[in-house]
Amino acid sequence: PFVSLKKELDSVFEYLEMEQLRFGDKLRFEFIDQSNVNLDSVKVPSMLIQPFVENAIKHGILVQDNGGSLTIKVEEEPENILVFIQDDGPGIDREAAKKRKETSESAMSAIQKRLDIIQSLKQDGARLNVVSSDKGVTIKLTFKKSKS
Repeated sequence: PFVSLKKELDSVFEYLEMEQLRFGDKLRFEFIDQSNVNLDSVKVPSMLIQPFVENAIKHGILVQDNGGSLTIKVEEEPENILVFIQDDGPGIDREAAKKRKETSESAMSAIQKRLDIIQSLKQDGARLNVVSSDKGVTIKLTFKKSKS
């Protein structure tokens, strides 16, 4: 259930490269690593980041006439590793999201439940924070650093 953050990000970048072939100039992305941590040493739940990237492409980037940009950034705090997934789309339409939720469980809700389970098992699992504005959506995942 856990993989290195490097392996998780490598998988996400392979996915992004395939999507860029599919959508061309409509999809632009970049990776910024502002941490001093060996990403191989950070363990994260597998397939955690990609659903957020997929949502950003579908609901944030492709809905714009000229496409948009996606940034994945890794930062470091004294006890945590932070992963940000940010798009420059129109933000989350709360009313549309509410209607979708009435008919099916949202991806974010399912991931939050998964994180809650992982946190209860590990006692130091990941946390999720979502910020939406008219300038896009930012997903912030917080992972505890491994104790060496």
